[in-house]
Amino acid sequence: MSLEDQRPADARIRNDWKQENILRAVRWLKRIRSPDVLSEGFCRTLHSKMFDMTWAWAGTFRKSDKNIGCDWNQIGVKLAQLFGNTRWWIDNNVFPSDEIAARFPPRSGLDSSLTPMATAGILG
Repeated sequence: MSLEDQRPADARIRNDWKQENILRAVRWLKRIRSPDVLSEGFCRTLHSKMFDMTWAWAGTFRKSDKNIGCDWNQIGVKLAQLFGNTRWWIDNNVFPSDEIAARFPPRSGLDSSLTPMATAGILG
């Protein structure tokens, strides 16, 4: 049962639940071998692992526009562009890995042009 179903009023309980869910996802990440982190499937699975006990919609693309992020019908295209660009940077040694890590989060949803998760606009 997800937190969404129980709807606890106490924000501390929600935050604790989210934290435990994320810790479970970290343990899962440590067990898997060579994931294709630049894929839609991995993105959806990771989001689901991070929030499946918290939100019923974890790991799914949203189906309506929100006040942040791209249009909902552009999510797959934008995500594919982001992953493709990042893979090209890696394959062609365009930037060192630490710079790619610094560039990826803002492009992936910490700004308003593309937000990859429902908590930030794409999934959910």
